[in-house]
Amino acid sequence: MRWSKLHDLMLVKKVLEAAPFQYKMNCKERGNCWAEIAKTLRNTSFPKFQVSKRSVRCRFAFLRQKYQNHRREHQPSLGIDGLIEYTLYEIMKRRHQEALLKFSQVNPIIVCQKCGGYKVSLGTQTL
Repeated sequence: MRWSKLHDLMLVKKVLEAAPFQYKMNCKERGNCWAEIAKTLRNTSFPKFQVSKRSVRCRFAFLRQKYQNHRREHQPSLGIDGLIEYTLYEIMKRRHQEALLKFSQVNPIIVCQKCGGYKVSLGTQTL
């Protein structure tokens, strides 16, 4: 299948809705989530998709890496590219928040009143 920007936009929107990253890697639920994304995309009338669970996962990994590289160098642009970038940004932000939440359940996190940053309390030490 040949991916266009419209295909990419539909893909990242579906990934944002399904949130497969809330599950651990290599678990059944995460695989089911990717399969559901692929099924939903195959059932769309326009644009037409011919994808599998693996192709959706691989394309998203490619887009995420491309976005991370681009974000280091440039500001987001407008148009469909900007929508793809914004949606990928939202996904990355959710992943960061979920990781922070999981970490905070193990180690208490203190929010600094002056700068708004985070401090991690490990026993008697504060980092």
